[in-house]
Amino acid sequence: MSFVFILICLSCIKYTKYTPDPEKDIEQWVANFTRQRSFSYRNELKTQSVYTQTQGDCILGRAEHNRGKWFAAGQAIDFEYYGMGDIQYSKSEGKWEVMTRGEESDALTQITRVLEFDKFEYTGFSEGYLYNFKANIPFIAPGRWKEITGRLKVSPRSYLPEEIWTGLPDSSVYWRIELFNYNKNKTIKPPLSQRQSYILSSDFKFIDAVKRRMKLSEIDFQVKKHEEDFILIVPKQYNKEDIRELLANRQLIVYQVVDDKINAKKVVYLKDQKSNPIYLGDSLFDQNNIKKAKIKFDGSSTPYIEMSLSKKIEPYKRIAIEMDSTVVSTIGLDTKKNIGKLSLYIEMSYYEMQVFIGGMLEYLPQIEVRELTE
Repeated sequence: MSFVFILICLSCIKYTKYTPDPEKDIEQWVANFTRQRSFSYRNELKTQSVYTQTQGDCILGRAEHNRGKWFAAGQAIDFEYYGMGDIQYSKSEGKWEVMTRGEESDALTQITRVLEFDKFEYTGFSEGYLYNFKANIPFIAPGRWKEITGRLKVSPRSYLPEEIWTGLPDSSVYWRIELFNYNKNKTIKPPLSQRQSYILSSDFKFIDAVKRRMKLSEIDFQVKKHEEDFILIVPKQYNKEDIRELLANRQLIVYQVVDDKINAKKVVYLKDQKSNPIYLGDSLFDQNNIKKAKIKFDGSSTPYIEMSLSKKIEPYKRIAIEMDSTVVSTIGLDTKKNIGKLSLYIEMSYYEMQVFIGGMLEYLPQIEVRELTE
């Protein structure tokens, strides 16, 4: 689990109807898929020797559970998998086995790989937006991989992938998946209870803030006192770096942008824009002025964070956002009224945004994280 903070848009909230353009918007629709909260699926795989049927649920970036049947050589074999981080649980002869995660429990990786190509060809509308593409799934027909084609159907309601088919034109081999029930509040628990404990070296007065961060991140946890420190107990799939990221010391500051260097307090640059200096004036607020924050989805199913401010700010011409001492975005505010809410668009998935919100709303100092070994 790795979180890169890239802010791409900040503005006062607008309620405008989304008007889709299937020729131009398809890349954004596909990119939005990996930023959703969850989905359910049904898929089929047919090769020269094997046919499988699978149905499952996926919480993106967190967990997956699926089950189905495998048909080959006149036999039908049931299977069931759980995927949690880098851990996979599979049932064999009625017992659960633990192993390194594979693609049997990772539909998300399969889907994103299939959709990695250069161009979508829009072919029209029939209960959804339809596209052809050159699919990247050579293993289903190794000797004829250049002939493999792909078809994509995008929902006219959510603008998210609804069905993907890829295979040989004669359908002698193919892979097909249906996607539905996006962004439901799903819970997937592993069949075996495996936990990992970490010692958090920090003043015990911050235990409530740690608990609130973990709740905001929607991760199952327990906290116990341990001598002068305390112990955080989480599911096995969360490693030390994950916990450090979840409990990192974060600082967000918003500045007014001024027109020239003479009136600037400091000069900064956005990433990859070294030729365009940004002149920062007074700081307007930090995360202490953020009363609450929640994730919402706009008309194109793009997730964003709606931030409510404790104290309204004036409608400055332009503002800049600094996260952890680095200015990551600037944006103009196109309103004449004082602003009490901001819509924050970030290049993150839903649960990465949850972690981001935790860092904004709950202050924590630098905390040392150590793995507790028995």
